[in-house]
Amino acid sequence: MTETKRSGFENYLQETVFCDFGNPAVRSLAEEIVRAQKAPGELAREAFLLVRERIVFGFDLWQVKASATVQKGYGMCSNKALALVAVLRHLGIPSRLAYVPMKRDGLGPAWGRMQVLMSRVLNHVIAEVLLDGRWIPVDLTLDRRTYERLFVPAGVKWGIDWDGSGPCLLFTDYLVGPVVSYTVIDEALKTNAGNSAPPKILADSMMNLLNKRMWPRVRGAAV
Repeated sequence: MTETKRSGFENYLQETVFCDFGNPAVRSLAEEIVRAQKAPGELAREAFLLVRERIVFGFDLWQVKASATVQKGYGMCSNKALALVAVLRHLGIPSRLAYVPMKRDGLGPAWGRMQVLMSRVLNHVIAEVLLDGRWIPVDLTLDRRTYERLFVPAGVKWGIDWDGSGPCLLFTDYLVGPVVSYTVIDEALKTNAGNSAPPKILADSMMNLLNKRMWPRVRGAAV
């Protein structure tokens, strides 16, 4: 921790209103990872897999605390990326949010015909983790079941696994710009990462409808 602070990365270890890794829900999740004698890359990869699978893909609002997403057990790109950042910061690994511009068609298998409600290009939120002095972008949006049930049949050319060292980007056929990093997590979420969004009451209804349409296709049963 001391070396990290000397290196000027202390901002990426701080707790914030939305990145509330001191909350018991986040702390409990992070503490499932055994830290003894593990390199940061190995710890980060375990955190990535744990959050990716424990929090299934589902649509939600932008302004959701990491602890709330952990408790709900589902989230969209920004929710899951934030949950990973919270777990990593709890483990003492500098991390932050970022986004990459993406055509809405990339989420077509999940949105279905309702993708017309989205902007043609959106800022897709991911996480970045600092390992060996470099920031590595990682995308854990899709849990394995969602990926295999909805995206593999669509013929995607990308996978969802991360080796703990290089970049892990999903939706690569639809990315239309470079990764853009955020210094301040809460400001990114308050502005919806630059995306347009309906008022909360309408967004709640829309997200619930999307999840009710999507989850039975993933789980094979009504929810």
